Amino acid sequence: MADSLEDLGGYSIFPVEPNWLHKPSMNLELARILMKYTGTAAKLSSFTDHVPEAWKLGFTPSKEDEHDLIVFFIARYGKHGGFWIKIPAREFTLYSNSLSGSTEIRVENNGAEQQYQGYERIWIDMHSNDILTRKVLTTTKEDDYLSLGLSVSLDRDVTPSTHFKICRLLFCRFDEDMLKMSFGQNQYPDITLAVRELVREYPA
Repeated sequence: MADSLEDLGGYSIFPVEPNWLHKPSMNLELARILMKYTGTAAKLSSFTDHVPEAWKLGFTPSKEDEHDLIVFFIARYGKHGGFWIKIPAREFTLYSNSLSGSTEIRVENNGAEQQYQGYERIWIDMHSNDILTRKVLTTTKEDDYLSLGLSVSLDRDVTPSTHFKICRLLFCRFDEDMLKMSFGQNQYPDITLAVRELVREYPA
């Protein structure tokens, strides 16, 4: 089969997958501020309900992937242009088989329903090396699992024997205007990229 890329809004996916040579790291942006003046009470004020994530991800691309990465970066540096990036950390663990035609994936409950905002996407890494992308329309907590309602039905079975992992797909921009590449003893560069989630710019 082939990749099943849905709900991307016409935006591209970053062409190289992050690796674990350098552990991916994430920080949440400051969303609240402590307001305090002499002689008054202190107040914790929130200035956004949508807190963006800032990720640092490592890459060790082949020469072909290195070229694609540089071309992609040049087209979008200067904090211009959004794109999708596949977060490599496993976010969900499959609870039961999801068959072709289903618009629901049942996963182990990880509390995701408490943070659901309505724009979240997931990507599924299949054993065939294909990937599936879907928008999550609903998150419903059941007795012992979490049901993810999908915008587009699955075009193949997702079972423990057919997929590696289910992860999040974030809509981001580059957070730095310089691409730093370090070369060691082998032919592959060591690259770390900082990206920032565009929480208010997710495609519908």
